[in-house]
Amino acid sequence: MPDVQQIIDKNKESMIIPDGIVVISKDKQIIVFNEAASRITGYDEEKVIGNSYEILFDKNHGDKNFITDSVENNLAYNNISINIIDAKSQTKNVLASITPIKRDEKVLSVVFVFRDTKEMLSLAEEIQDKTLELIDQKNKLDAIFNSNIEGTFTIDNDWNVTSFNSSAEKITGYKKNEAIGKKCWDIFNSQFCRNGCHMEQTMLKSKATIGNELEIIHKTGSKVPIRVNSNILINNKNESIGAVETFIDISEIRNLSEHLSEVYKYENIVGRNKEIKQIINVLESLSQTDS
Repeated sequence: MPDVQQIIDKNKESMIIPDGIVVISKDKQIIVFNEAASRITGYDEEKVIGNSYEILFDKNHGDKNFITDSVENNLAYNNISINIIDAKSQTKNVLASITPIKRDEKVLSVVFVFRDTKEMLSLAEEIQDKTLELIDQKNKLDAIFNSNIEGTFTIDNDWNVTSFNSSAEKITGYKKNEAIGKKCWDIFNSQFCRNGCHMEQTMLKSKATIGNELEIIHKTGSKVPIRVNSNILINNKNESIGAVETFIDISEIRNLSEHLSEVYKYENIVGRNKEIKQIINVLESLSQTDS
């Protein structure tokens, strides 16, 4: 599923937005200003360190009082909506938490943690868009998987069936919801299951198998001859996560083969012509004499 992984990798950075963190001393000066705070406010760390916290607030707006109350009165605030002023003198709404750091009940400093609400909304919309892309991609893969004329299923490293397509349902008689989560041998019931079967070769030796023929037991109890291929499943870290098998019902192929074998037997080619049969009988008799 490279397309899905590509979507995730492409947008990995945009999906991780760290909080702005500002530490304000009891003297109400900024002593810590992290990278995310710089990104949100537009201020360089060097410009704000040592300055009054008021550089981040509108002097005529009461939001700065949350910081003052925290420093002076040991008050904490969680998930409050306040406005700050960025380096371009633009007002930004942020979701913030303000926590005093104390020693012996005296406030030493205040930690001001905040997120840009527009960034949060943008992130939520982007995640929703990417989620829809992933759903669309999954639907396409499911359509391809279920339109495959070959029965196809996958197992994890514990031999549990993890996917089961429409053709697999038709050949085995088991519905997808009956197969998922079951051990593969509980579904196929071949004499080779857990006895050196092709999937064991694949799982234990990471070895692909092609064209093996065996019989499985249909849900109704009848025997079904199949031809199978199997291969290992690898994740994006190159780790084995199970195996995949494709298989076809070869009942009709076997019936046709047996029919052709019967049709083209020697006596059937010769036919039932009495004269020809007499000649052949004479020839067979002569071949058994010493003359």
